[in-house]
Amino acid sequence: MSNKQDYSRLGFDSYQSQDIRILMSLNTKDQIQEWMDAVGPHDFEYAVDLLETAAEMTLIEDIDAIVETDSSFIDAKIALSGF
Repeated sequence: MSNKQDYSRLGFDSYQSQDIRILMSLNTKDQIQEWMDAVGPHDFEYAVDLLETAAEMTLIEDIDAIVETDSSFIDAKIALSGF
């Protein structure tokens, strides 16, 4: 797949971005299990935290994009500008 996701735009450094790409490449239960068997508890916790943060940041980015591009969200834009 030549279209690599750019996780740095979400604030991740290159090391974290590469880790997320690795985690996102695990497509089957067998691949996930194989990865889990290969890493320790610390790495597993790091991966869960990384994926949770990426999901939260992606959601925030998606909401921001919708609010910025859809004029029907003018009240939301005004309310969010206070933050």
